[in-house]
This record gives sequence, structure tokens and C-alpha cells, in this order.
Amino acid sequence: MILAPLASGFRKRRRRRAALHFEFLASKVSDVVRGITPSYSGGVNGTVMNASGQTVAASCPRVNHGNPRTNLLLYSEQFDNAAWNADPGATCSSANAATAQNGTLTADELNIAGASYRSQNAGAVGVVGTTYTFSCWVKQAASGSAAATRLTSNNSIAWGTGGSTKIALTSEWQRASVTWTQSGGTTIVIGIGALDAAGVQDTACNGKVLVWGAQLEAGAFPTSYIPTTDAARTVAECLGLLIEEQRTNLLLRSEEFDNAVVWPSAAAAITRTANAITGYDLIADNGTANDNYGVYQSVSIAESTTYSCVVRLKKKDYRYVQVNFVSGTASNHLAYADLETGAVTGVSNVTASPGVATIDGGFDFTFAFASGAGETSCSVYLLPTDTDTTSAHVGVVGAGTYLGRAQLEAGAFVTSYIPTGASAVTRTADVITLEHAASGVGTAAGTFVVEHNYNGSASANPGNRGALGLTTADGAYRAIVYNNSGGAGGVYVRAADGADVFSYNGPSAGASTVTTALFYGPGGEYGAHTPPTALASVAGASSVIADTSRTYIGSIGQVGQLGGHIRRLTYYAERLTNEELQGAIRGDGAPALLFDFRKGNIADAIQGVLPSYSGGVNGTRVNSAGQIVPAACPRINYDPVTLACKGLLVEEARTNKATYSADFTTYTGGAQITADQGTAPDGTTAADLISAATGDIYRGFGAHGGATHCLSMFVKPTTAPYFMLSFGAPSTQRVVFDLSSGAVSATVGSIAGSSEAWGNGWFRLVIVGVPAGATDVYNQFNAYASLNYADRTTGALVWGAQFEAGAFPTSYIPTTSAAVTRTADVVSHPLVGTLNPQEGALVVVADRTAAAASGARKFLASIEDGAGRGDMLALLNQRGALGPGVVDDRQDAIVQSAGVTQAEFQAAGDAAMRGYMLSYKRNSFKAKSTGNTEQSDAAGDVPVLANPMLYIGQGAGGVGQLGGNIQMLAYFPWQADAAHVNAVLGTNV
Repeated sequence: MILAPLASGFRKRRRRRAALHFEFLASKVSDVVRGITPSYSGGVNGTVMNASGQTVAASCPRVNHGNPRTNLLLYSEQFDNAAWNADPGATCSSANAATAQNGTLTADELNIAGASYRSQNAGAVGVVGTTYTFSCWVKQAASGSAAATRLTSNNSIAWGTGGSTKIALTSEWQRASVTWTQSGGTTIVIGIGALDAAGVQDTACNGKVLVWGAQLEAGAFPTSYIPTTDAARTVAECLGLLIEEQRTNLLLRSEEFDNAVVWPSAAAAITRTANAITGYDLIADNGTANDNYGVYQSVSIAESTTYSCVVRLKKKDYRYVQVNFVSGTASNHLAYADLETGAVTGVSNVTASPGVATIDGGFDFTFAFASGAGETSCSVYLLPTDTDTTSAHVGVVGAGTYLGRAQLEAGAFVTSYIPTGASAVTRTADVITLEHAASGVGTAAGTFVVEHNYNGSASANPGNRGALGLTTADGAYRAIVYNNSGGAGGVYVRAADGADVFSYNGPSAGASTVTTALFYGPGGEYGAHTPPTALASVAGASSVIADTSRTYIGSIGQVGQLGGHIRRLTYYAERLTNEELQGAIRGDGAPALLFDFRKGNIADAIQGVLPSYSGGVNGTRVNSAGQIVPAACPRINYDPVTLACKGLLVEEARTNKATYSADFTTYTGGAQITADQGTAPDGTTAADLISAATGDIYRGFGAHGGATHCLSMFVKPTTAPYFMLSFGAPSTQRVVFDLSSGAVSATVGSIAGSSEAWGNGWFRLVIVGVPAGATDVYNQFNAYASLNYADRTTGALVWGAQFEAGAFPTSYIPTTSAAVTRTADVVSHPLVGTLNPQEGALVVVADRTAAAASGARKFLASIEDGAGRGDMLALLNQRGALGPGVVDDRQDAIVQSAGVTQAEFQAAGDAAMRGYMLSYKRNSFKAKSTGNTEQSDAAGDVPVLANPMLYIGQGAGGVGQLGGNIQMLAYFPWQADAAHVNAVLGTNV
């Protein structure tokens, strides 16, 4: 549906921009708005999981990861590698044969003949009874393609132990997958080709197939792709900033189960092997008696106290381990850990949680128990056994269990791992503070929005555990956001005498992530909102926030640590309206992607990722000193006068046909030129001076072909008041410029002139048109004393001539003896795993050099399907009809699905720096730009983008370059409105 343009008119909005924003989920520990860094202390002797799923030492700030995933295959994109075992009939006929789904030339072509498949033996990586998924992108080959292909698994012992999926091949990339439950053995073999689960040939799968991105992982469905080379690779999800109270691991030698002094044998003799496999010691039977074969450690504890324990275990021979806490002389607190399934059974006098699978095939089992009155010691027993009813069994010499690590600590829930040696080790509390004076936190009015979670259980956490605390200089809190048994995301505002000024209970407490807003304003107004609990506020209360001077992040002060993660934190220096609060909570002040090129950065400010950059070869940019310097893409560009960063310059390919672009002594009439008489726009002394006035100065560039061309030169007056530029026939086609201002003073013929101030007295003078000469074109110029064509004079510095096909000038391309082509800037970024297929918003702030030719698209940004099916969500500048009889520059937003337009919006545009926004949701599309009212379309489908790719300043395939500067680009994974976007980004969309 194409809507008529709505009336133009800028409605002024009060802009709400975040004063501080901490994006801990992007592993950033400084504010991304102004670079403010809190004070971090504590966490000494602590650990975190890193992005590769490994436990590593860390102190505060502890950015933590979790939910690790592993691609168990090697060389996931190199099917010609020897890791892929070829049946005689299954070969990699061509490596890097086609463009893969991520836009790179890395897809391989397989040729499957007969009963064969291209396979990989992943080794003994499987666990019997565990679900696995093998996935791979597949596509028709260009010629000789198979009709279909199969993804098949078996365990190399016998066919029929895995699974197989058949998928019809098309001209588009598809991610095929097969899922099965491992049985019969631990070895996993997967393949792509013409064999089904029984090993029988499927002739429809004979022929060629394009493949890319193979992945084998534990789980019932394929997750986001993890590329590999010579080793399996693990990645873990960032959970945010981990903040915990002080805790002590009471168990000595927490990873040294081979130490018989600290971990003596429970009863029968055992053998111990240190580091039998990575991360585990082996405890094995050394006899055949019916007895307990295991280890234990005794430690001192406090009476009537709750303790938590976590142990890491992995199966070798025995399926179970009895974990028994014997406190005092009589109390047994025990359960059986199932090393095959992670279940816990036979639970007695202990709280036990199912094991959490580790990336190495083990489980972390968690237990909690309470010591009785008078009980001051505890023995922790780890007893491998073949049943879940007793720890005693008839030993089998050499049979055993892998023990990884153990932690026993006082407290109702476990905290992050604390490794120990010869003595118990204490991890100090994490303490994070923002001093109000230094960070700009105001006490008269403000809004905090904090996304947080809590690792423990509500029933086990009766005390206040803060996600945020505003305190006085002496540490007394006046306002807190808490997460405990009283509710997740609750709020207290408390006076100096301890009386509650305002209180708010969020939803039921627990480990789920919640986002809480705390706001305060003039007149003693306080309020809070943690969805889905309704917003509440009070007015006219005592003004207590004014007493505060410090904000604690993740605690209510030096104590009261959250015991969980702060994911994001945003502060606004004013009380947001209730409507603005909803947007701030939904988007919590940050888009999923933010390329803020105006700061001179080329990486995303949220995730730290770099787009793919190429092209711009033989190009230039203006640097921060205002000088023209050589540069290829990415070209961060600055204003030569104000020195402000203009953003990322994105241009089409252009050729400068003006040879010897900075040496005018080579021109006809060059005797009137004195070389190197002044500082040029590139900072060198290469500016030439017109020092005589005997005639025009010119050079020919060959045939123009009747096409529109653009001629530009940098000119600086010394004494000359005017300057003339012509394509070579000045009597019939010329432009005369006033060198005091750069303004066009006179035009002769079908030609247009313009200029741009360049600083230090320089102007870039431009003429555009179809050259009047019959065939050849020239750069003909001179300094004038008046508007009289014959009144030539001296006194002008010249530099940097450029003659290019096109209706507007592009950035300067230096030449010498031959014409030089600057290649097109190409900037893209894959959105797989980032794009929300249901709803979202794309925001761009940009300018452009000039309007596009009639009907030509100049893209601000586009999200398109890499398969090239005509699916797009795009913002663009183009020239076309704005209304009856009106043709002008315009800003467009367009949504297409399979080449069919679902929504299109048109609004007035210009070359100024301005904001543009397109938001999408099924039957709800909206567009907004600076100076134009919002437009909407209530009918249409969101395109299905199987391979979404973001193109910055251009469309898919690196075409339709903007010809201007992208200052900022943001993507929100929900249908953000303009008010929220402006508040978060400080834009004026």
C-alpha cells in the first residue's frame, strides 16, 4: 500500500536522552553515553565463566557468561578438509564455489554419487540418552544439482542408531537439521549425502549440492551458528555483571581429589589419577569387596546454619555418586547424583537440585542442608556407586568416576566457584559505586531503569538484596531496588529515621530477569514500575533523595549484594513521564545495535562488533584536523571548517578523469602558474598560484559522450575577486564565482554552479551539466577581476581538480598521469540472531551530497535477505513525485516481501543531516523523519528474512550508495516509537 504524503511540519518534543547507560550484556563496564566508569572493588579470589565457556579467575568488575554451546565438528565451512571423510562417491568437487548465506565466498560444492555421503567422525563426544542436533545450510548447485539431500547421523557402530532428514533443494539457502537421541555408543558420525538412517541409498539425493556452516551440538534444535576450524569451539552467552556477597569455600584442595591427605578414602582402598581427563581427577576401585569406594573431607562448620554445596561430577563407569553430608555425629544429609541424566534421587534431609550440564559432558550438582544445634563439624562424602539406593557395592578393579571440583559455603544458595589450595579461601564482596558529583546523578529529579536477576531462590533469601541503592555519604540508604522474598524488582524509599516514605512490591521473586524503574521528582514524588506489576507513585512525601551522594550498583550499600547479574542500567536526569517509562523499560535505553559513527567509532557501541568493510580504494576523507588524506573504507569523515565528525562516508564508484589533479603547470597556459605557493586542503604546500593573466588555463579529458558531468576545483583567493570554471567553451557555457563568499555570480549556458566552504579561505567550486563541446571536454579556468569574460587577473591558489561523470561531486580522488577510479564503499553486517522477525525499528541519521537521479534509489540503510528474494526493510533517498505536479527530493521507507510492496512511505527530504526511522510489525508499519509527521500503514506482512543482512548507506549487493555521511544507525528489536528513540539516542527523528 502506498500512502499519500502527509503534511510536513516539525512538532517539537521534549527530548529525553539517557545521561548514563551501562550495557553490561555487551561486556562493557563503562557508561556508553559519556564514558563514565564506576568505582569497582572486591570480588578478590573470584571467578567467572568467559565467552568461551571456561572458568577463569576474575575480580570486580566480573562480567559473567553462561549457557555455553559447543559446535563439536571441525572445519565447519571447509568440506574439502581431511576432517571430512569422503566415501569414494562423495567428494568436495569445488571449494569456495559460491557465496554462502553470510555473504562470503565460502560455500563448497559436494558431488554425491551412489550410496555415499560426506561424513565426519566427531569422536566419542556423545552421551547415551542425550539429544543431539546436526545442522547445515544447503542449496542447489548451479549445474548438475541433486533434487534433495539428506543429513544423517549414526554412532559408527551400527546403522539405525541415529536419524536422517531429507530436504528438497532450492535456489535459496536453507538450514536443514536432524535431531536424535544418542544410543548404542558415545561416538557420533554425521554426514551429508544420499544415505538414510538405515544406511540405504536415496537416489533423489545423488548429484551436486552447495553446503556451508555445519554444526553438531547437544540439544533438540539448532542454535545460532558457531564457525570452527581445527578444534571444536564453545561460546557462552553474556549474562551481565555478576555481583555477590562475601563467601568462603570451606573445602581444601577443591580440585585435587588425588590428594589422599586432604581427601582420604571413605573405606575401601582406591586408586587416584590426577588430571585423568581435562578438568577431572579419576577415583577408581582398588579391590572387590562390598564396600564404599570414594573420598571425603571433614571441615568445621557453625551450628544451626544453612550450608550449600556444589560438586562437579562426570561418568566413567559408575552411573551414580552418593553425596552425603555427615554433620556432628549422627546427621546424614544425602542424595544420589545420576551422572547419565543429571537427576537426583534418594534425597534425605537435604535440598537437592538437578545437575546442570557442563560443556565437557559432566554435571554440576547443588545441595543445601542445615546443621543442627551443637553440630560444629561436617564430613562431605563423594561415593561412586552402581545404584541409587546404597553407596556400598562390590568393587570392580579400575572402575571409577571422574571428580571435577567441589565447594561448600555458608549460605542458602551457591555462589560462583572459589578455587582453593592448602586452606579455605574467601572471595570478597563485589562493590560498585557511582559518586553523584562525578557521574552527574541528580538528587532533585531522575529516573533509574535497571534490568537484573537473582541466582538464588526466594524462600532462601529473606534479607534485602539490592539491584540498586542510593545512599548518603555515611552509607545509609534512602532508596533501593531489591530482589528477594518480598518481590523481584521491589522498591523502598526510606527516611533517615527508618520510616518508609514509599514502598513498592514487584512480581514474585525468583531467578527470572526483571526490569525495574525507580523515579523521583520535585515535591517529594516517588514511584516505581516492574512489569507486569502496575506502576505506583506517591507525591508530597519527604524529600529524602536530596541527602544521597552515592549510588551502589548491585547492592544496597557495602552489603546486601544482589547475588545475581545486573544486565543493563540506565539513568535519566529527569523524571520520565509514565508513557516514556514504558518505552524505557521495554528498550531499557539501548538498541540491539548502535553504530555511532559521529564519535569516530566504526564498531557497534552495544555488542562491540565490526561490520564488514570493503572498497573505497583510491579514496580520501577529511581527517579530524580538517585535511584531505588518503583513505579506504571505512572512511570516517570530518567537516573541514568546524572539524566536527560527519560520520561514515559511503559513496558509489567514481573516476576522476582530470589527470595531474594537483599540478596545473602541466596544463595549456600553465606558464601562468607558479607551483607550490600555498598550503593546500591536504596540508601540503602543493597549492599552485595563478601568477600571470595572458589567457585561460585548460586541459582536455577526452569525449564526454553527451552525459552529465561534474567538474570541481579547490580555489583560494589571494587578490582575485572572481573565478571562472568551464567545460571548455566559456563563451557559451561557464560559471563565475565570487571568491569572497563562494556564491555564484554569473552563469552562461546550460550549466549549474555551487560551492562548499573548505576553511582557511578555500572553497570547493563545482559546475554540473552536459558539456557544450561537440565531443571532447576540458577543464578551463581562470581568475577574473570582474564579471567581464575578458577581464582576467592573477591572485588565486588552485588545487585538486576533479572531472567525473555524475550530477554531483564526490570526495576528492588524486591523480597523476592517468585517470583514477575510487571503488564503491561497501558496508554490511549480518543480523542472524539479532533481527526480530516479528517487530523492530531501524533508525538512521545521515546527510547526502546531492539528490539521486530521477527514480534512482540512494539507500540510507537496508535490511535484506541475502538470498536475494526481493525482501527488504529499507530507508532511502530518491527523486520522484511527492504529489501532483511536484517532483523533488524525498525520503522513502519501503517494505517488500518476495518483491511485493507491503508498505511504502514518502516524505519531503533534503541534503541536511536529519533522522529517519522505519518501524515494523505485521499490519502495523510506521515511518518518521525529521520535519515530517509520522505516517502509518495498517496492512501488510513482515518479510521473512532467512538470511538477514544489514547494508549501511546502500542496498543489497553494495549498490545504491548514499553519496553522503551516515552519522548514526540503530536497530531496536521491538517497535520503538519516535519519542523513545529520540530519548535514548538524542536524535530528532
